Amino acid sequence: MDEDELNRLLGNLHTDKETIKHERPRDRLPSWLKDRIRIVFNNSCFKCDNKGDLVFDHIKPFNVHMVPMKNKNVCLLCRKCNLLKAELEPEDYFTTEELIMLIDLNDKL
Repeated sequence: MDEDELNRLLGNLHTDKETIKHERPRDRLPSWLKDRIRIVFNNSCFKCDNKGDLVFDHIKPFNVHMVPMKNKNVCLLCRKCNLLKAELEPEDYFTTEELIMLIDLNDKL
């Protein structure tokens, strides 16, 4: 098998990190679930109560655990808290009390 045939069979596989980042499957939330999350989290950052610049975030990092937000793995954070959390494990960012609250909040979704 020559190189051209191998490339054709494998497709255009990209190995650079930026391309992979953009090509990974997205964890998209349906709009009804986004609305429900906003209600359950009182439309504020779970960590600091900021009401602005909010994002939906995985509690367990998606890149590590591959658990989608739909599976009770979601919280609402402001961008600042989201950047601070980055890909930390939940127990490395949230307090024990916050983790208990997150479990309770996710049970309401």
